[in-house]
Amino acid sequence: MYKRQRITVAVIGIALSVLLFSANGQASSFTFRSINPGEPLPTVVLTAQDSGQSLTLDQTSSKNSMVIFWAADNKIKKKRVIKTLKIIRELQVFLNEKKTSLYIVNAGNDTPGIINEVMAAANLPLPVYLDTDLKAYSRLGIFVMPSVLLVDPQGKVAAGLGYSRDLGKRLKGEIEIMLGEKDRAQFEQDLHPVIAKKSAEEKNASRHLHLGQTMAKRGQLESAIRELKKALELAPDLADAQIQLGCLYIDVDQISLAKEALAKGLAGKPDSLDGQICQARIMASEGDIAAAIDDLLYLRLRNQRDFNLHYVTATLLVQQGKFEEAAKEYDSAYNLLLKKSVAK
Repeated sequence: MYKRQRITVAVIGIALSVLLFSANGQASSFTFRSINPGEPLPTVVLTAQDSGQSLTLDQTSSKNSMVIFWAADNKIKKKRVIKTLKIIRELQVFLNEKKTSLYIVNAGNDTPGIINEVMAAANLPLPVYLDTDLKAYSRLGIFVMPSVLLVDPQGKVAAGLGYSRDLGKRLKGEIEIMLGEKDRAQFEQDLHPVIAKKSAEEKNASRHLHLGQTMAKRGQLESAIRELKKALELAPDLADAQIQLGCLYIDVDQISLAKEALAKGLAGKPDSLDGQICQARIMASEGDIAAAIDDLLYLRLRNQRDFNLHYVTATLLVQQGKFEEAAKEYDSAYNLLLKKSVAK
């Protein structure tokens, strides 16, 4: 049975490696599974870490508020929650202007030492509340941590977001939408502004970029790398070219060059899904496969329909010997790719 699983997974993987070319899709995902936007906030009872006093959050007491649920039981979660809380710290003036209350909730039964370490690292001098019996975790159906819950002025659930590199911008936009100051179309326009007309050099750089991508799809990796380098000679700040170059360097086992190119690319385009997937691939190549898979699963929160994300996750699960889980990921990747091909 075990051998049959390995053979099945290998066959699916080979088939997908032939098919896996072109772009990816993206879909937002609400980070809570037991509540929905527009519903009244369920009653949850928390305990203040310092005083031990109870705090009740419900539709009446939590109007126009932001609640951050977090846990730091492993290094990946700890790293993410510190980044998230630093973003929240930078938003405090904005939150005060919008009269939005802020609650920090540890929903992982972390030790006082870990909680204090995280808050000190984030430099966020605010009280922490504890979900000691994990009833809030269960009642809200928290899918991933850290998660940010927004409650509107009527005490209804407005939005639920997980960590992302542009979390600060997204939170501002969601709060403005929640308060009726902006509609979603305006928010999306602010998040993805129209790019100015390209110069002749930028157009030539884009031509080399697209040619490089075409070469990569055909498996002509060295030719693809040459084209991407030409693109960067014309437009050194072309983030997409840096990111694609970094990913190709992984394919030819030049990890140090891959790191350098990806760092430059992600500096200009921090939310590039391809770039973040390739960063996880580097992490796996250096031996930390579990952390790489955790990063990929987190990325999937807002990118459920990206076939490459499922495919790379599957390849790493195979390396861990988790063939049944890998087969499911390969199957998801195949079905998404098939739908994309049919749509064309």
